[in-house]
Amino acid sequence: MEQEDLVTIIVPVYNTAKFLNQCLHSILRQTYKNIELIVIDDGSTDESVDICEEIQRNDQRISVIHQRNSGVSVARNNGVDVAKGEWIIFVDSDDFIDLEMVEKLYNAVKKYDADYAVCGYACVSEEQKLIKEYVSEKEMVISPSEALKMHYLGKYTVNYVTQWGKIMRRNIWENLRFTQNIFYEDLEIMPKLLLKCNKIVVLNYIGYRYVQREGSIMHNEKIKDKCYEDAIKIFLQHILFYKEHDLDEIKEANIRLLLDKILTSDLHGTIPIAQTDYSRRVYQEYYQMMDKEKIPLIQKTKYWIYKTFGVKGYRLLSMIKK
Repeated sequence: MEQEDLVTIIVPVYNTAKFLNQCLHSILRQTYKNIELIVIDDGSTDESVDICEEIQRNDQRISVIHQRNSGVSVARNNGVDVAKGEWIIFVDSDDFIDLEMVEKLYNAVKKYDADYAVCGYACVSEEQKLIKEYVSEKEMVISPSEALKMHYLGKYTVNYVTQWGKIMRRNIWENLRFTQNIFYEDLEIMPKLLLKCNKIVVLNYIGYRYVQREGSIMHNEKIKDKCYEDAIKIFLQHILFYKEHDLDEIKEANIRLLLDKILTSDLHGTIPIAQTDYSRRVYQEYYQMMDKEKIPLIQKTKYWIYKTFGVKGYRLLSMIKK
């Protein structure tokens, strides 16, 4: 197998010592050997630093960068800034990858002269028990707009818009970096990256293992208010972005997702108090913007009930309907 191109694998690390050996060794044992592994220690306070430095001593393909705790976006950006490879792959430090993942992703982009390839993934527990698998039914080559349509409008089998489980040509990162100090930073940037690609390859292959753990940031109740605020901001940003790129069908899908997010959050009482009035204004504004002729009657009715009667009226009418 020809291995002409250097592939850079970027791993941000913050206090994941329990999982780090498995993650890094799954990368260094890849069947594709022409890799550089850049580990960015984001100010870890556990044994992660020792693990990184020990592995670095035994494999010259790994570089360890230490930074003050600045967040995962800064860590990934720093990795992109120093990457030497023609291709970039991101792996989270509490996850791990199949030993052929780099080879299969690399072969796919070379075979089809693509800028981006994505494989399937498996959700596993901390004990590595399988929870669920997500993978395309077949290998296919699609355009960026087709990938976005499949993500928003199709059956969810492929994760197009997180940074992991993919290989990307490094030059699509020109003038783009992860936004700092927000949650869902990968969801925010990935559509912008996708639209800079020529072709996207989707593999019928599960190469990534996504470990669902209790200690991860997305299970921390203390940050849920900011999570909600950032999610709404990203929805609004994406709606404008798709409008600017004349992707009306995807724009409409994002408006519906925005309305669903506000409605569902209100039903579950998870809208932060400081965001309540703002959320209602956003809902009213984007309800008016939505193309109501293109959505099912049941969904249209649901949106109208909530807009007209609020969450109490929505619950009451739902109970009467039952």
